[in-house]
Amino acid sequence: MPYATVNGLTMYYEEHGLPSGPPLVLLHGFTGTSASWAPQLQVFGAHYRLVAPDMRLHGRTNNPAGLAAMNHRQFARDVIALCQALGIERASFCGESSGAMQLL
Repeated sequence: MPYATVNGLTMYYEEHGLPSGPPLVLLHGFTGTSASWAPQLQVFGAHYRLVAPDMRLHGRTNNPAGLAAMNHRQFARDVIALCQALGIERASFCGESSGAMQLL
């Protein structure tokens, strides 16, 4: 199970699809997890390197900063830090529900 230490937390993420493909980061909605994307993995994975993280206090990702860090701006900062940790300089993003709000 892959984890990355970013912004003071231990973030769980999954990778699927083409390892050499262009990165597509999948952002789940509130109370969801990276597993929320299971129905799309085969189709998206045929064209992209997929990265699907669990946001703070969702799934297998912790949140040592407490409730003050539970906001979309912090979630977005965490995703940026995860991309940097994975060596992803440029990516496309797909979000559903509150995952999409991080893209604004």
